[in-house]
Amino acid sequence: MIDTKYSPIFIVTVDTEFDDAWTKPETIKLDNVKEIPRSQVLCQKYNIIPTYLLTYECAVREEAVSVLKPISEAEKCEIGHHLHAWSTPPFQKENIRRDIDLDWLHAY
Repeated sequence: MIDTKYSPIFIVTVDTEFDDAWTKPETIKLDNVKEIPRSQVLCQKYNIIPTYLLTYECAVREEAVSVLKPISEAEKCEIGHHLHAWSTPPFQKENIRRDIDLDWLHAY
């Protein structure tokens, strides 16, 4: 018999990106990560351990780290990467953010 207390029934992943990443890629704001604790409470209520998939911008900025680190340290979530080629170093040419500077936004 499977012990469902520790066996995942389903997996919850949350793409964690900067605000308006698709409509305003030149402006990096992370106001949305302030809402993660609200959804985390719901996950914990149902014994769900979500996986937060961070873009580079979230992984390196204190406002995201300060929200996610305590949850991770309490082993109430997992952290993974959701890397975008247009905003994750290293870039092909020095000081060029490939999609933004060369005007072919969001190439994969």
